[in-house]
Amino acid sequence: MSDNLQSKHAAVDDLYAEAAHWEVNTGGSTIHAKRMPGRWRSIKWAANLTWVVFFLGPYLRWGDRQAVLFDIPNRQFHILGVTILPQDFWMLSLLLLFFAILLAVVTALAGRVWCGFFCFQTVWTDVYTWIEEKLEGNPAQRRKLDKAPWDARKLGIKLSKHLLWLLVALLTGVAFVSWFIDARQLWVDLLTFNLGAVAMITIGLFVAGTYLLAGFLREQTCFWLCPYARIQAVMVDNTTAVPTYDFHRGEPRGRIRKGESREGGSNGDCVDCNQCVAVCPTGVDIRHGQQEGCIMCALCIDACDAVMEKVDRPTGLIRYESLDVLNGKEGRPLYKRPRV
Repeated sequence: MSDNLQSKHAAVDDLYAEAAHWEVNTGGSTIHAKRMPGRWRSIKWAANLTWVVFFLGPYLRWGDRQAVLFDIPNRQFHILGVTILPQDFWMLSLLLLFFAILLAVVTALAGRVWCGFFCFQTVWTDVYTWIEEKLEGNPAQRRKLDKAPWDARKLGIKLSKHLLWLLVALLTGVAFVSWFIDARQLWVDLLTFNLGAVAMITIGLFVAGTYLLAGFLREQTCFWLCPYARIQAVMVDNTTAVPTYDFHRGEPRGRIRKGESREGGSNGDCVDCNQCVAVCPTGVDIRHGQQEGCIMCALCIDACDAVMEKVDRPTGLIRYESLDVLNGKEGRPLYKRPRV
């Protein structure tokens, strides 16, 4: 066996060793997704940073008041130098309609981009699992810790994790209320225990909701609670560019066997390492085709490309592509698609 082939086996042996731990999500166990660096992971983090506006926006000033303040008690919305009164709400209605149409168009062109890169559930879950990984370790270590008996070490790690989760949830609740109450005054009232009942209840609901949805329900929120996961199916067709597994190249899938070269084997390019399942935050297998659980975050593309490079095969086995193009048809622009 050549040195090149031996290096291929060495590169994927560790992947096969952990492959048994990765299985398609059926809701019966917690998904501990693996984090892998790559282009789409970097894009995802960059997209997540847009939510910094949610936290820092209320602290921007415009003259003697908050730059953006939705003053519901006085029925005035202050947006920079513009004050919107109740009789001007038709403008906000048009703005909301514009964003709804924009979401539909983007979904038709590139699938659930909102879900995979910008949705607050996706972003907050990513932050929570990042905290979990820093404290508890990689997925294998987290599973081991979950099964371990309770002792001082486990109690300390779990307590630290949940305290940080609650802190993020509290900051989220305060940030939301800051858009409706002057942010500076809100912190003064909060720290002096003079906060009004409505603001306190709102913050409490956001703390509970964030802690529960991002910390525990996670991908189950996308499966069972989010209506967009259902309605997006009517906006996606065979011409939509989505993360797609090239079954023409990949099948029949099979593991690399010792002593077998790529040329001599009968399998496709998929080495059946399950890394695409391992990195999926919802635990779906992209090789089974498009599913309602796929939020199209494209992390499976990073994972598959990394494996293809290790085994010296072309990248792009999983890639952003429409089913029509994958099947050899010519892609059509949006305006040429058939109307329903």
